[in-house]
Amino acid sequence: MLIEDRINNDKITDKKLDYGFDKNNYVLGGEITVQITLSEYRELVRSDATKRHDIEEANDGKWKREQENKSLREENQRLKEEIYDLKKRLEQYTCEAIEEEKVVEE
Repeated sequence: MLIEDRINNDKITDKKLDYGFDKNNYVLGGEITVQITLSEYRELVRSDATKRHDIEEANDGKWKREQENKSLREENQRLKEEIYDLKKRLEQYTCEAIEEEKVVEE
Protein backbone atom coordinates (compact mmCIF):
# COMPACT_ATOMS: atom_id res chain seq x y z
CA MET A 1 0.00 0.00 0.00
CA LEU A 2 2.82 2.45 0.77
CA ILE A 3 4.44 1.87 -2.61
CA GLU A 4 1.11 2.48 -4.37
CA ASP A 5 0.58 5.71 -2.40
CA ARG A 6 4.09 6.82 -3.24
CA ILE A 7 3.52 6.15 -6.96
CA ASN A 8 0.20 8.03 -6.86
CA ASN A 9 1.83 10.96 -5.05
CA ASP A 10 4.58 11.05 -7.69
CA LYS A 11 1.99 11.00 -10.47
CA ILE A 12 -0.01 13.77 -8.79
CA THR A 13 3.14 15.86 -8.47
CA ASP A 14 3.96 15.21 -12.13
CA LYS A 15 0.45 16.28 -13.17
CA LYS A 16 0.70 19.46 -11.12
CA LEU A 17 4.09 20.39 -12.56
CA ASP A 18 3.57 19.35 -16.18
CA TYR A 19 0.45 20.43 -18.05
CA GLY A 20 0.86 17.87 -20.80
CA PHE A 21 -2.35 16.71 -22.48
CA ASP A 22 -1.83 13.01 -21.80
CA LYS A 23 -1.45 13.51 -18.04
CA ASN A 24 -4.93 14.99 -17.74
CA ASN A 25 -6.65 11.98 -19.27
CA TYR A 26 -6.74 9.88 -16.13
CA VAL A 27 -7.76 10.33 -12.52
CA LEU A 28 -5.48 9.41 -9.66
CA GLY A 29 -6.66 8.41 -6.25
CA GLY A 30 -7.12 11.41 -4.01
CA GLU A 31 -7.75 13.85 -6.84
CA ILE A 32 -10.91 15.91 -6.73
CA THR A 33 -13.10 15.36 -9.78
CA VAL A 34 -16.35 16.79 -11.03
CA GLN A 35 -18.97 14.90 -12.99
CA ILE A 36 -21.05 16.73 -15.56
CA THR A 37 -23.79 15.59 -17.88
CA LEU A 38 -23.32 15.31 -21.61
CA SER A 39 -25.59 18.32 -22.03
CA GLU A 40 -23.43 20.39 -19.67
CA TYR A 41 -20.31 19.27 -21.52
CA ARG A 42 -21.81 20.25 -24.86
CA GLU A 43 -22.73 23.66 -23.44
CA LEU A 44 -19.15 24.15 -22.22
CA VAL A 45 -17.76 23.20 -25.64
CA ARG A 46 -20.23 25.48 -27.42
CA SER A 47 -19.46 28.33 -25.06
CA ASP A 48 -15.72 27.89 -25.58
CA ALA A 49 -16.12 27.78 -29.35
CA THR A 50 -18.31 30.89 -29.30
CA LYS A 51 -15.78 32.77 -27.18
CA ARG A 52 -12.93 31.78 -29.48
CA HIS A 53 -14.96 32.92 -32.48
CA ASP A 54 -15.71 36.24 -30.77
CA ILE A 55 -12.02 36.70 -29.96
CA GLU A 56 -11.03 35.99 -33.56
CA GLU A 57 -13.62 38.50 -34.82
CA ALA A 58 -12.34 41.10 -32.35
CA ASN A 59 -8.77 40.52 -33.49
CA ASP A 60 -9.81 40.85 -37.12
CA GLY A 61 -11.66 44.07 -36.30
CA LYS A 62 -8.64 45.36 -34.43
CA TRP A 63 -6.39 44.66 -37.41
CA LYS A 64 -8.81 46.46 -39.75
CA ARG A 65 -9.00 49.47 -37.42
CA GLU A 66 -5.22 49.59 -37.11
CA GLN A 67 -4.89 49.58 -40.91
CA GLU A 68 -7.49 52.31 -41.21
CA ASN A 69 -5.74 54.36 -38.52
CA LYS A 70 -2.44 53.94 -40.32
CA SER A 71 -4.02 55.09 -43.57
CA LEU A 72 -5.62 58.08 -41.87
CA ARG A 73 -2.34 59.04 -40.20
CA GLU A 74 -0.60 58.96 -43.58
CA GLU A 75 -3.36 61.04 -45.16
CA ASN A 76 -3.19 63.50 -42.27
CA GLN A 77 0.57 63.88 -42.73
CA ARG A 78 0.15 64.35 -46.49
CA LEU A 79 -2.52 67.02 -45.93
CA LYS A 80 -0.35 68.83 -43.38
CA GLU A 81 2.48 68.93 -45.91
CA GLU A 82 0.10 70.18 -48.59
CA ILE A 83 -1.20 72.93 -46.28
CA TYR A 84 2.37 73.93 -45.47
CA ASP A 85 3.23 74.13 -49.18
CA LEU A 86 0.10 76.15 -49.94
CA LYS A 87 0.87 78.60 -47.13
CA LYS A 88 4.38 79.06 -48.47
CA ARG A 89 3.06 79.65 -51.99
CA LEU A 90 0.48 82.11 -50.65
CA GLU A 91 3.16 83.91 -48.69
CA GLN A 92 5.38 84.13 -51.79
CA TYR A 93 2.45 85.29 -53.92
CA THR A 94 1.53 87.93 -51.34
CA CYS A 95 5.12 89.17 -51.14
CA GLU A 96 5.32 89.37 -54.94
CA ALA A 97 2.00 91.24 -55.11
CA ILE A 98 3.18 93.76 -52.51
CA GLU A 99 6.42 94.32 -54.40
CA GLU A 100 4.51 94.83 -57.65
CA GLU A 101 2.30 97.43 -55.95
CA LYS A 102 5.36 99.29 -54.75
CA VAL A 103 6.81 99.30 -58.27
CA VAL A 104 3.51 100.54 -59.70
CA GLU A 105 3.24 103.31 -57.10
CA GLU A 106 6.72 104.61 -57.85
